[in-house]
Amino acid sequence: DIEFDNITDDIIEKFKIQKTSEGYRPASISIFLGLMRKMISRYSTAEIKKYYSVAKVINPLLILNAEEMAELLNKTKNSNLYIPFLLIFCLGGTLPEVKALTSEDIDLKANKISINKILGVDGVQKYRTKYQIRELSIPKSLRKILKNLTSKDFENLKTIADADLKGLSEKDITFLDLQNSYINNLIRNNIPINLIAKQIGLASTDE
Repeated sequence: DIEFDNITDDIIEKFKIQKTSEGYRPASISIFLGLMRKMISRYSTAEIKKYYSVAKVINPLLILNAEEMAELLNKTKNSNLYIPFLLIFCLGGTLPEVKALTSEDIDLKANKISINKILGVDGVQKYRTKYQIRELSIPKSLRKILKNLTSKDFENLKTIADADLKGLSEKDITFLDLQNSYINNLIRNNIPINLIAKQIGLASTDE
């Protein structure tokens, strides 16, 4: 269990040394520490502990900054990875959620996209937990892309895997790291942690 009240400069320094010895890049360590400082200064200890599921998600050090996210989008603009990248960077969904999307989940007139299921090894599974099922507003940057999606695009989404990311970045990233980067961006922009939890379907804000 993490003790947010007892993080000292000495503990931070030991953390840096440990993670450097484990092979993490200094830039990645700095991004992670900056994120944690932001959380601790922005949110109360009670809030962080209540929504610790969000804190656990952002613990990995493979967080992309804005420049790295833009570089990935630019590299994949003409590939099958571009649409899932945009969906995760703009909405914060997981890869199984993105793979399960259909045209019926997108309502351009209401400007909403429904996240209500995942596609896993056992096929499509509908969410049953209330806070996992969510309707998200479609950002302007995503609206035109979604409007032009074809049935082939939705079929392509189903085939995407972490292995497709190999060699795209200096960091050995996964699709979970892309979601972590989305969460990092929200925290840096002072979005309340309970709203972040609601956006990514990790915790109920009704508690």
